[in-house]
Amino acid sequence: MTDLINYLWKNRIIPQKLHTTANEPFEITAAGQENADGTFSNATFSINGKELCGDIRLSTVDGSVVTIDITTPGNTASFHIALNIPQEVSKEYHEITQGRHTPPCERIAATYSNIKLRDYLTRLLIERIEEKAERIGRIYESCDKRWDDTLFKLLARSFGFGIQGRPFEEWALILNLQALGKHRNSIEQVEAIMFGQAGLLTPESIPAYYLRDAMENSPYQLLAREYKFLKSKFNLQEMRHNGWMYGNSSPHIRIARLAKLFHSEKVGTTAIAACNTLKELRDTLQAQPSQYWQHHTQFGSTATSGTGDLGTKQLDVLIINTIVPILYSYGKHRRDTGLCNKAEDFLYEISAENNSIVRRWTQQGVCINCAADSQALIQLNNAYCKAHRCTECRFAQSYFRERLAATQ
Repeated sequence: MTDLINYLWKNRIIPQKLHTTANEPFEITAAGQENADGTFSNATFSINGKELCGDIRLSTVDGSVVTIDITTPGNTASFHIALNIPQEVSKEYHEITQGRHTPPCERIAATYSNIKLRDYLTRLLIERIEEKAERIGRIYESCDKRWDDTLFKLLARSFGFGIQGRPFEEWALILNLQALGKHRNSIEQVEAIMFGQAGLLTPESIPAYYLRDAMENSPYQLLAREYKFLKSKFNLQEMRHNGWMYGNSSPHIRIARLAKLFHSEKVGTTAIAACNTLKELRDTLQAQPSQYWQHHTQFGSTATSGTGDLGTKQLDVLIINTIVPILYSYGKHRRDTGLCNKAEDFLYEISAENNSIVRRWTQQGVCINCAADSQALIQLNNAYCKAHRCTECRFAQSYFRERLAATQ
């Protein structure tokens, strides 16, 4: 119960105007700073119009009386506040702190004023971008502090588009960008390194029904020979080809697109930072793969009518998950608030994502306007709901405030 009282006090969930057990008016002015021992420093409140300030400790006599011990220089006093805390509220608090219950936050969020909702979503968005920036910082260090390498590693991971996220991440980790950089002017050698390190230049990686055509009528043999030479030259490592067996889609075209992006030198932090519109960003990320991959989905496969460009939704996924975070990180590194602001602004221009997390909130009447909003709700779900950090969530605080107010 003491933990619950401290939670209610710290978050100003306790009604501001109450009465002591002696029927004296009681009002909280400032909750103070919570300390590790459960006390609060520099708390301010008034009793019967007299303002008191000091360090306090809260405790409960029973479910309806809270004792406040206040220490000021040379003086300690105790006050008893009448506060009705129903057993159900205490039980719910205990359950959410144990990870066994989540209050119906969606209903509470739908009743928020637009200003309050936007304020909280903005805070969650910044929190999510900052967390991503911290992870990018570690990748930047592992890339010997080269921003272009960091960007391409992140882009390679994002090309998994969810279903193949894990193998693309594994591939991005071992991708030798120094070797690629030395052969950047040759699309064949760039493809050889990329497909080779992906484990896709072994005969075992090709379905039996495509193997003959792959050997005779595709660039497979050329790329395999190139990779054999480059592997020895740079001591390259490759992943197992069966690591790509996720879903029904083949990674070949996406790897070929990345090869073309790298070969064309279209994607770099300077180029990304120079983009001022969403269209410019999308155009920068758009790349037709080399001729063979414009008509085939893997080595030896039946010819198709064409692979086409990446769709707007796919490009926006790359912008949300890669470009915005690295642009923000790059801006922080350069102490350029303009770049940081531009990164955030792009999220307000992109349509909201459509996933189970977003749908759950929209079904409750929460208005989600753009990718900035959907990213904020993903942060709420991942960092608070799934982690059972309900006591740190504004929606949960509003829920308990409503529950407590109804009993006073």
